[in-house]
Amino acid sequence: MKTPSLIAAYRAFHSQAFTPILVDDGRDARTEIAACAAGGLNVVEISIRRADVRDIIPWTRSNYPDMFIVGASTIDDDRIVYNMRRRHPHLPTVDELADLGVHGFASVMGWSRESVERFAPSHLVIPSAMTPNEALDQTRWGAHFQKFHGSLLDVVRRVRSVAAFDYCPVFVTGGMTTERIPAAFDAGAVVVAAGFDLTLTGRRPDMDEADIAKVLVEIHRVAREAQVSSYPELARVETANDRDWLRALPHWHPFDAA
Repeated sequence: MKTPSLIAAYRAFHSQAFTPILVDDGRDARTEIAACAAGGLNVVEISIRRADVRDIIPWTRSNYPDMFIVGASTIDDDRIVYNMRRRHPHLPTVDELADLGVHGFASVMGWSRESVERFAPSHLVIPSAMTPNEALDQTRWGAHFQKFHGSLLDVVRRVRSVAAFDYCPVFVTGGMTTERIPAAFDAGAVVVAAGFDLTLTGRRPDMDEADIAKVLVEIHRVAREAQVSSYPELARVETANDRDWLRALPHWHPFDAA
């Protein structure tokens, strides 16, 4: 299977504006993946919290070869993963996720400089940050986005402020409902995400692919409109070549845009 370029994965993740996350929500992962495809979403996160993570990633690669997969909730320390397998025997290491075919990694924690520098040349690297300095460090090491929780929009504003030269590429998760998504973009996010446990909360457990796709389409619409409203320059280069698209980005990026 041909592996797409890193910039193709980066651009797809950025341009989609909203990324659905397959968490351990008790629903069938194959139905959720099919719903993403039916809703026009070709970038997904699959959390290692799912016991079927080792099966669903290669299944997705095989059945939806054009879909980009980001492994979520990753832990970049093998010793911790091996130890936690006492309670969670399915947990994969970052290397194992790479072997399964993911295009990137997201984490609820920060990553070490060694891990960022090792994987950023070949995979999207999206570690979490809680402070501006942590975000700056991980960005200078090569991370493609800094992940902030939706409760930290004040920090997002600081790293996306004029005084900070808007340097930080921000990805916001946590509480990203259609009501809260616009505020995240207003604060400085360029991409948002939400788990199916949130997007489908209160809905019947036997929803089929078409029903789930309708929910995703609406969330995607809200996110795209908020992204374009906050960054109108991106709408003008949506179909441009990579060089011109990169030059229009409102934040730092690790690619050569010359």
